[in-house]
Amino acid sequence: MLRMTLLTLVSRQLWTQVLVMQHLAPESVVLLHTDNGRESRLPAERLKTFLDNPPATVAGGHGTVPAQRTLREIPNGQDLGALIGKLDQIFDELQLDPETTLLNATGGQRLMTAGAVEWARNRGVGLVFLDRQREITHLRFTNNTWRHRPEPALIDPVAEWDPNAMLLLQADQPLIGPGQWLALSDLGRRMTMEDLRHDLAKAEPADFAPLLRRLDSTEPLHVDGKAGTPLELKTAIWLLRAGVPGVRVGATLAVQANLRTGPDEKLNPDPAGRDPDEEIDVHFVHDGRLWLVETKDRKSESQALDQVRKWLNWSNAPYYIRESLTRAKSQIEGAAMQSLKLDLLSARRFGGIQAEVIRVTRTPLSAAVAKFAERQRVHVVVANDLPTAFETILWRGSARRPSPPPPLPPPPTPARRYIIT
Repeated sequence: MLRMTLLTLVSRQLWTQVLVMQHLAPESVVLLHTDNGRESRLPAERLKTFLDNPPATVAGGHGTVPAQRTLREIPNGQDLGALIGKLDQIFDELQLDPETTLLNATGGQRLMTAGAVEWARNRGVGLVFLDRQREITHLRFTNNTWRHRPEPALIDPVAEWDPNAMLLLQADQPLIGPGQWLALSDLGRRMTMEDLRHDLAKAEPADFAPLLRRLDSTEPLHVDGKAGTPLELKTAIWLLRAGVPGVRVGATLAVQANLRTGPDEKLNPDPAGRDPDEEIDVHFVHDGRLWLVETKDRKSESQALDQVRKWLNWSNAPYYIRESLTRAKSQIEGAAMQSLKLDLLSARRFGGIQAEVIRVTRTPLSAAVAKFAERQRVHVVVANDLPTAFETILWRGSARRPSPPPPLPPPPTPARRYIIT
């Protein structure tokens, strides 16, 4: 088998880099970056660190990464001749062969990508692109024409990797608290859905321990306000039953104030400011994406105000009372929308542009907030609907859904006792 070398253009979107490497399984990878620290050089260094320390897997091993990892700086593409000349120099210096070399042009900036594609065309090096539908396209210029071959990307093994490693790949904040990396115990895997629903409906903190096992520690499961609330653990259990191999609960990142701002005006920072330590209730990897879950284990204030309106004779209530309650509801809904915006901002910062957000609530959102969430592609799930909703959100009828384990056998029937007279 020929040993493949992958040249890859690195920018801020690092998830696509890992997915392409996972699919192609190259022997060595050359991380090409510009001198722009935030946009290319620092992400390339972070990716190199990630590859040098492969993430742990649910099975107890480590993720498969290229055996050799090299950083190389290239021009940013504004000078096309300089970029092509530098790529020629790297190609010759590493003694690469066009037949066993591929250029991943998925993540580069536009000018850098344009120059790299032109270079690959001249040198006869194959190109690969990963699109949003998780399909990899192979391109090679031969006989004065581009020939292409698409194929589905092999991304399922990435779901087995530690979500914290995937979180820190994209984020550049230190991890203060790792949370708990959880999988289902044998009992949790094989209980019938009906029995599990029944047991979780009124579960006390001690009831979660038999259903879950920790992948990151031999310590017992923690159920508290920081490392895992009851709603977070219920969410984790139903995600795991829906086919997610492992989830992290209660991880905490240190967030610098200036990281709350960004170029996206629609996702402006929290004007009141949040705690500088940012807790992620639940996160996991699925379908080649990072998923962040925010849980709200209390009744909506907006619904509480609606209940107050029912208690009052609204049409005959004094004007100032109706005005105050209407203004309060508007402020509450505005705060809820702002909270959703911050969740989206965190998801994009930690998981790239294709990260997914799930909001688990104890009660349904108001109509205005629910409509906003739908426009922003935030999956909103009421706690009572977790099993059905997660199946729909994660798999959407896909044949890739893993088969559930067989249910536990029924308890043995007590032996009959015969009395001999």
